[in-house]
Amino acid sequence: VIMDVPFYLPVKDEAYTLTIFCNGWQVTAAREIQPGISEIVIEMSGSGTRRYDLYIDDVYYASQDVVFGQYG
Repeated sequence: VIMDVPFYLPVKDEAYTLTIFCNGWQVTAAREIQPGISEIVIEMSGSGTRRYDLYIDDVYYASQDVVFGQYG
């Protein structure tokens, strides 16, 4: 299943780098997040439930579970 997944981010005063991992594997290219942004939507593919780990400037920030096919 391919779907657009919103990832919720901290609002910061300075730009930072976001990288997303799943099961220890990097699944997105590092992205620069501009100040004031609180969410980014990324097209992801998968099945079932996956847990994504969000890293900000190479430091763990949070995990987010995504249920693929939830809206289909």
